[in-house]
Amino acid sequence: MLQTEARRILERSESAQRSDGQIPHHFEHGVPKYLSIAGSSQTGPNIFWTLAATEYAAATGDENWLRAQYPHLRMATDWVLSRYDPQEGLAHADGPLFIDVFRRSGFTLDTNVFAIYLLGRMSEIAAFCHDAATKKRYIALRESIRAGILHRLWNGHDHFVTELHADGTTRDFVDYDGNFGALAFGVLPDGADARRLLRRLDSGPHTHPGGYGTWVSERRYEKQDCYGGNDGDSDVAMARIWWLDMAARVQIGDRATFNSLLEKVEDTLLRDVWMPERYDAQGRPAHNSYYHEYPEIYTMVLREMRYGVYVGVQEVTIHPFDVRSFSLHLGALRVDYSPTRASLQAPGSGEREFTISGLIPRRRYILSTGQRMVTDGHGTLCFHASAGRLLVVSQDTVMHSSGSFQ
Repeated sequence: MLQTEARRILERSESAQRSDGQIPHHFEHGVPKYLSIAGSSQTGPNIFWTLAATEYAAATGDENWLRAQYPHLRMATDWVLSRYDPQEGLAHADGPLFIDVFRRSGFTLDTNVFAIYLLGRMSEIAAFCHDAATKKRYIALRESIRAGILHRLWNGHDHFVTELHADGTTRDFVDYDGNFGALAFGVLPDGADARRLLRRLDSGPHTHPGGYGTWVSERRYEKQDCYGGNDGDSDVAMARIWWLDMAARVQIGDRATFNSLLEKVEDTLLRDVWMPERYDAQGRPAHNSYYHEYPEIYTMVLREMRYGVYVGVQEVTIHPFDVRSFSLHLGALRVDYSPTRASLQAPGSGEREFTISGLIPRRRYILSTGQRMVTDGHGTLCFHASAGRLLVVSQDTVMHSSGSFQ
């Protein structure tokens, strides 16, 4: 039922997609609106609608639906890319990515960081739909935007600036969504720069108020920095930014902070079931009392990061972060994992490339298809198999003439 409702929501937005590819921001009394509630155009609806559609297709295995929707996904992606400036190597935005009231414009960090994430996902979709030319174009643009972020938005020391304007001037709030996103999506190739950036973000007095969520920026958005003087989003910790924060911890390998932040939200969710929309500077509930965002983002963090389960239409990855064993059953997706034995069933029917990490290094494993493999020095196995069937990977115990097992 939940998956059916997700498809209906996706198709409702697709039915209102403009001929240039723009996805509506919201609906008012059934009428699509293409500007945000603050009156600015945003790249977020196109980016997140496209990502949600790919998540739905991969989670359900509805490959025929994905092929039918592919032209719309490509149109939505190309609407974002129509703002790409090859001279700057960056995309231009007229507003913020997903915090409506903030004034952001020009070559903004948030939109360009998420363009990298979007293009990585869409290059996989293009390949699945046998569109080699589009895959090649998306991969090339992804690398160009990544280089543009590093070259044009890095402040030269410890963070990326909020936005760059055509005249070369910048505006900077040390935004946490864009900067944590840059860490999460691997924009920074240098480990020292990444660590400096993380230290800068964590040094903010309200980065994790009360241990909840993640603040929106180091420098506050004042009334003049917000549409209509609405600065209500300036002093709160948002779960959507916490998602990027947690993904950055995984990328950097910061297990201690990841575990601390996850346990705080987990304890509150289990105690209260419903959680507030946001938290204030003292970690107290703010805005709506009963809201869906924190529980939903917690679920995403659990699957994508703690359990490290990624299901695509060409790749399936299990890369747990600081957890030895788990069971995850969501619809047609079934994963039961331990370092010595993992069983998984991915939705769909086509061939996938499977990668399983966290197994015992340099040990032989046997796949339920009869194939035998040896893990690398990090305990990782890679193999190809069909989705839609139960696959079991278990340690291959072979008796030697000495009577010992290996």
